[in-house]
Amino acid sequence: MGKFYHLGFKFDSKRQFCSKFVYLTFKEALGLEIGKVQTLEALLEENPQASVNFWRCWYFGMIPWQRKTITPASQLVDPQLMTVLSTR
Repeated sequence: MGKFYHLGFKFDSKRQFCSKFVYLTFKEALGLEIGKVQTLEALLEENPQASVNFWRCWYFGMIPWQRKTITPASQLVDPQLMTVLSTR
């Protein structure tokens, strides 16, 4: 699509990442905001079991706490989505 991938998962960037693509596609096509755009700080507060050490390594020691992002997990549990077909 002619866009670079954003390894830092910055929602406000012109670059793209998977969950941002899904979010923007649903928003443009259907007017639905699937998932929750939130800061890394809020995300880690909601998920205290997450490894902050991993993110320190990922961001070379400086986690951008106020950076907005969106996760596939927040999209998966969004109440606007429902299972249409299950093989179970």
